[in-house]
Amino acid sequence: MIRFFVFMDTEKDKFDRHAENYNETLDRCVRFSGFSASDFTERKIKEMYSLVKSDGLIDRRLRILDFGCGIGNSTPYLARYFNGADIYSIDISPESIAKATELNRDIPGVHFSVFDGVNIPYSAPFDLVLMAGVLHHIKPDARISILANIRDALSPTGRLFLFEHNPSNPVTLRIVRDCPFDKDAELVAHSAAADLLKRSGFVIRTLRFIHFFPKILGFLTPLEALLRKLPIGAQYYYCAGREAERV
Repeated sequence: MIRFFVFMDTEKDKFDRHAENYNETLDRCVRFSGFSASDFTERKIKEMYSLVKSDGLIDRRLRILDFGCGIGNSTPYLARYFNGADIYSIDISPESIAKATELNRDIPGVHFSVFDGVNIPYSAPFDLVLMAGVLHHIKPDARISILANIRDALSPTGRLFLFEHNPSNPVTLRIVRDCPFDKDAELVAHSAAADLLKRSGFVIRTLRFIHFFPKILGFLTPLEALLRKLPIGAQYYYCAGREAERV
């Protein structure tokens, strides 16, 4: 078994309370952007798919760990973009896992389990690990330990995709301020996340910033390909691995 540590003290109870109406609450928080919660979720999986495909890792049956899956919003997109993958999803909130199981009951190859904060209930290795909006809910003094154990759970060519809110973006700060899930959360700057990844034994392959424009300016979205290195997007993500193949 791979050992993990604890999240913020109140996280389990918080997400248990919000599990039933999670998407409705999140949609209210992001409504002014013109996007829905599902729009943001799919964008993450599309970013993952693009990089995995470019690395030539897509033509095999992948084992994917969704670490901190919530109510399983990523599951339909993981199943769609990574067709045939085995998807293992864990979360500390039993109510969220129950909701995720209900919402995704018709998708084959999907497994949901409550994470006790200590032992991951599935065996390694994994080809991909998705950690979307989770790091800022983990106690600061436990972050390196968790990331190091995720690294150990990866296959030799495996990838961690770490998505986080960008605290340098004022729109992000507004959403976090208004979101009950993020009450008391400590956002992680991209530079701090890079330091955590390196100290955990990861080799950073890619850093990208995403979500630069509201939906009303959607015609500008193609420009994001030129802006992805500018630290002003609403979110950022790292793709990191165990080995120094290519940065």
